[in-house]
Amino acid sequence: MNLKAKARLRGIVFKMAERFEGRNVAWLKEYLTKRGIQVSDQGRGKRKAELVELAQKAFKMKLPKIDEGDEDCAKVVEQKLERRQRTSSTT
Repeated sequence: MNLKAKARLRGIVFKMAERFEGRNVAWLKEYLTKRGIQVSDQGRGKRKAELVELAQKAFKMKLPKIDEGDEDCAKVVEQKLERRQRTSSTT
């Protein structure tokens, strides 16, 4: 990938991640929950800023939605871990 394409991609990712700030808390919680991300700590809900940050990170990591009918959660977790390892090894 050339430098212009990389810069354009970074700009698109930044703009998409920036859009999370304009979303309401319920939408952010749904977005994160669908991707298997916990939205509360010990019964205490996260603040909007925390939810926005998590949503931005999930978007950058390209986390897929988890189907509710998907009984093989271990497979989904393995895929997430593999994706994280690939991402960390390329940086």
